[in-house]
Amino acid sequence: DLKVVLRETSSVRKTEELVRKMRKIEGNEPNSTNGVAPFIVDESIDRARDELHRALGSRESVKVRLTRSRAQTKIMIILRGSVDDTEDQLRGIIKGLDNQGF
Repeated sequence: DLKVVLRETSSVRKTEELVRKMRKIEGNEPNSTNGVAPFIVDESIDRARDELHRALGSRESVKVRLTRSRAQTKIMIILRGSVDDTEDQLRGIIKGLDNQGF
């Protein structure tokens, strides 16, 4: 319940997972999401996001967001800094993906 979230200072993903578990126990699972696939909340997604961040150098200027639903997986890489400051990072990412056959 809310006390658990506050006591554990849970992350957003952990809080969402707790809400899903509580709804399932109470039989209040949402039946419809208005045509939008709900996001999947799983620790493996957090690990994948962290792995991507480490692969990008774990810099403060780099932020990685990873979301998954039944319909799509979305990866967002945010490079903070000017165009000149981030150009080499961007080229490195593109080169790395290209070398992997993407």
